[in-house]
Amino acid sequence: MFEKNDEPVTAIAPLSGPYALAAFGDAIFSGNVNIGASRFAPLLASGLQNAYGNVYNSTADIFTANYADTQLPSLLSFGELVAANKLPDNALFEKDPENNPTLDLLPAPTVPFASIGFADDNYLIKTDFRTAYVADALQNPDSLIAMTGALPAANPQNNLRKALKANDLRGYVPKMPTLLCGGNQDPTVFYDLNTSSMAAIIQRSVAQNPALTVNVTVLDVDATTANDRPNTPNVQLIGQASMNQWNINSVVTSVQSNFVQNLQRVIDAGAQQGIPASVAVLGNYHGGLVSTACTQATREFFNQEFKPA
Repeated sequence: MFEKNDEPVTAIAPLSGPYALAAFGDAIFSGNVNIGASRFAPLLASGLQNAYGNVYNSTADIFTANYADTQLPSLLSFGELVAANKLPDNALFEKDPENNPTLDLLPAPTVPFASIGFADDNYLIKTDFRTAYVADALQNPDSLIAMTGALPAANPQNNLRKALKANDLRGYVPKMPTLLCGGNQDPTVFYDLNTSSMAAIIQRSVAQNPALTVNVTVLDVDATTANDRPNTPNVQLIGQASMNQWNINSVVTSVQSNFVQNLQRVIDAGAQQGIPASVAVLGNYHGGLVSTACTQATREFFNQEFKPA
């Protein structure tokens, strides 16, 4: 928006962004339900409906009867909405719908926590709405999901998929110094699907056009899985990023060290309350652990005092 208005943007640091929004939507509707889906789905659907006017005719088209009348945004917290039966805690879709050959074509989810995104009764998205979405995703696949490329579907027919594609950032190459920061185990905004794919596209753009002025730093704040990801570096410097003035090695070491310490605090606090470590981490990873670490990294990134282009 600023660039369209010829307003200078000195530097940006989007954190844990759903950059590949169309692919992210396809992944979720295919069964890889993210943590927090029942919080974000109503807001996203409402926002896209307000923007395009054709995602649904009424909320009863997309949301089940239990939740179709819930007014969002709300002054109530998410927990209060759940307690008042205005939203489900986690369940986005119906569990094992019968006689649905379209959904039967889907592979099993790959994220280990996907099961909590399904329920027999109190789920958010109507099965027929999901089925129509999935049918189009199967007919007009996103190349990133199909692993045949990196870009959105060329010609989606489903209106929600069209809206998601219109807001998908794949193909955008930032002109200003940029920090893409996240954590590779993020259960809310999947890191590899979004940040890694965005970084790969930008790298490819630079390789194809060396004259591009690109300065992008990609930082994965979670080094605890480094041994499981030997081919995916925690830091990527694209274009002119290696010329930035900050001491990136020192910053990364500090950020990742603090992340590990905070991770242990979350696990210890959960143990004191009888909460399994995996559950405690899932609930705190995106909004607590990664957010804190990326805020630290962003502060150091902006301290370089970039000059407007």
